[in-house]
Amino acid sequence: MNSHFTNLPLRFATALCLLLLAAAHPTFGAVSFSGDAYNDGTSVFVGNTGQGNLTIDGGSSLSNTIGFVGSIAGSNGTVNVMSGGTWTNSSILTIGESGTGNLTISNGTVRNTGGTVGSAGTGTGTVNVIGGNWTNSSSLTIGTSGTGSLTISSGTVSNTIGTVGALSGSNGTVNVSGGNWTNSVSLIIANSGTGSLNLTGGIVTATSSIVGNTSGSNGTVNVSGGTWTNSGNLFIGTSGTGSLTITGGT
Repeated sequence: MNSHFTNLPLRFATALCLLLLAAAHPTFGAVSFSGDAYNDGTSVFVGNTGQGNLTIDGGSSLSNTIGFVGSIAGSNGTVNVMSGGTWTNSSILTIGESGTGNLTISNGTVRNTGGTVGSAGTGTGTVNVIGGNWTNSSSLTIGTSGTGSLTISSGTVSNTIGTVGALSGSNGTVNVSGGNWTNSVSLIIANSGTGSLNLTGGIVTATSSIVGNTSGSNGTVNVSGGTWTNSGNLFIGTSGTGSLTITGGT
């Protein structure tokens, strides 16, 4: 008998097992670059001069030295790290350097040393954490010279010094409705620029905090839910303008 037909039951059983395995594990993980997005062996660029996308999911991982999302003015980069995916930058990560950068972490993990969201004057960066972890082993700046926003609805963001609205002309906004934002050293809302923290849920912790640090800065903190804990000092309007409004939470 022809072996082609003899092996039909075995082939059918093998195909059935593969289908059952795929149903039980619908995603095997992938690192997907599209458009103007690439890894040059040292740095990852997502939206260097054009529009690029990077997706890391299903337990897959990507490791590199430096990450740029929305690098040159006019560029647009989008990164999604989800479903157990991991992105490790052994050095810095910049979201919206001079272009537009977007990072969404949904039950994934992102690691780097220093993190910057909205770096240069033309840079616009947006980060949404809706589960998982964003670990900055050094500082995290939301709005260095550009415009940056961080929204935490679940998961954990950690860093040493957190700055929202760092330099003159910058604009930074952090919205926390759940999860945790841990500043192991200090938190500055409006260093020399404009910065705001809106806490409606979740937990924000710091050793000490300053709202409106230097002359010309404008810092605003609104607490309507959740918990804001400072184990050390809290300064409202050091040399700049600062305001704190508490209508709920602790």
